[in-house]
Amino acid sequence: ASRVFVLFVLIWFMWMLWRAQYQDKETNYRAKEWFLSALPFLLSALVLNAMGESGTLILESSHPSENEVGLFAAVHQVAYFPLIALAAINILAIPDLSVLVKEDRQAELESRLGLFVRILTAFGIASLVVFIIWGEQLVRLFGHDFQNGWLPLVVLGIGYLVALVGGLVVPLFQILERRRVVLVSMLLLLTVNVGLTYILAPVYGALGAAAAYTISVGIVYAAQTFWLQRTTEIRYLQSVSRFGVKTE
Repeated sequence: ASRVFVLFVLIWFMWMLWRAQYQDKETNYRAKEWFLSALPFLLSALVLNAMGESGTLILESSHPSENEVGLFAAVHQVAYFPLIALAAINILAIPDLSVLVKEDRQAELESRLGLFVRILTAFGIASLVVFIIWGEQLVRLFGHDFQNGWLPLVVLGIGYLVALVGGLVVPLFQILERRRVVLVSMLLLLTVNVGLTYILAPVYGALGAAAAYTISVGIVYAAQTFWLQRTTEIRYLQSVSRFGVKTE
């Protein structure tokens, strides 16, 4: 509950700052307008958090080993760390990208977008390398009973790498005021994750819950990115390879 409250306040602050500096509008608090603008960001963050929590709950109800439940909870706490980078980049990127979208500066938009996505990708890859090399030691910090946490951690790390690479798709949809796309895709993400967890977790334990997370993130984030590129002029994936922009 405390995490949700802090997240809600942070989103409110970001929205007020963005509105005042980049939208040239008054900063008066309007509950309905703010809620509609903040809902996609809030839903995205809550869904990513709920996916880990749902994995733990499903394991508790369907797997006979309590050790597997604790193992997945520990692995999720370690693997969640890379999303801190996504939160930090969002604070920097959203105002910047908003201006470029509003002024239709396509070349600069893709250049800046590529820079932000490369930073997120590098952080995700670095985190995954850490998990591969020192993952077993990291999981053991939660207790010596967790001897088999390396593989679930690496699988979850791959899922969070995908989440980082596609992490700016939701903000771009929000900037473009495509809120329905965000709402539908994030609810689909949660639904697919819960369904796969019910299938895989009872058989494979913590590894199954981790695999369900990674598979669902891969499917839905790929669909989000495809839809962004199909319905807009933003070339999200291609922007990663563009290191500069020509200026006249």
